[in-house]
Amino acid sequence: MDIRTLNTFIIVSELNSFTKAALQLGYAQSTVSFQIKSLEEELGTILFERIGHNLTLTDNGKSFLDHAHKLCHINEEYLSSLKNNDSVEGLIRFVTSDSVCEAMLLENYSEFFHHYPKIQLKFASSDSEGMLKMLRENEADAIISLDSHIYERDILILKEKRMGVHFVVRSSSPLANRTVTLEEIAHEEFILTEQGMSYRRLMEREAKKISTEIIPVLEVSRTDIITELIQRRDAISILPDFISKNFILSGDLSYIYVKDVSFDIYQQLIVHKNKWMSPALKAFTSFVMEHEFNRD
Repeated sequence: MDIRTLNTFIIVSELNSFTKAALQLGYAQSTVSFQIKSLEEELGTILFERIGHNLTLTDNGKSFLDHAHKLCHINEEYLSSLKNNDSVEGLIRFVTSDSVCEAMLLENYSEFFHHYPKIQLKFASSDSEGMLKMLRENEADAIISLDSHIYERDILILKEKRMGVHFVVRSSSPLANRTVTLEEIAHEEFILTEQGMSYRRLMEREAKKISTEIIPVLEVSRTDIITELIQRRDAISILPDFISKNFILSGDLSYIYVKDVSFDIYQQLIVHKNKWMSPALKAFTSFVMEHEFNRD
């Protein structure tokens, strides 16, 4: 049993396909089939059920998958200890919400690229449902959700942090720093993020409870545009505190305290529990946990 065969087994289990695994690994399909067959013979058990065009792990396969991950992890830790950061390389596909993605890209990531010049980052954005779908289909290596607690048995939460979310207006607004009910402001002009965003979804749920619908005059995914527009007109938005805090401190924006709406929002760094934590992925997730989750 060698590491290359274990890695092949892990990739096949992630993709549920010999053909897709062969394409990803750069092998012929016959090589992948031979490696899996040899591994099954060595272990004395069937690792995959092959029914029609469907390929799924057996119970023994699921059990062995945990051991394969551990063995590859130990091997990679050892190899990494022999190498400098300059030799850690790979493509990391990272997906999060527009607001988080924007904030991360505007931060100074030169430190990360200085330490890991051979790691390529590919950022994308989606809503929580889309992110989880991409994670399950191995189209994303890691995600940051900005939503209610996400607990599912096929995901691994590396780190989480509760996030503040507030209604905001420009500081000259009559509503600035006031405590109101949602019904009192429902008729006001709203500029909101796209539909399906977690904090907007929670607000809309509360509005339904009082038979009210909040229809924004504008929907835009970019929070920098929202903050710019809110400063120019008497409109209301909902933003995470990590977006609005500097505008609050500078006096350009103010909070509205809506007493009948509570935002139970968490930032969660998530990978699939069966995802192989390559040196590149470990380096990136460690950087995210240190820099993104320790921000005030």
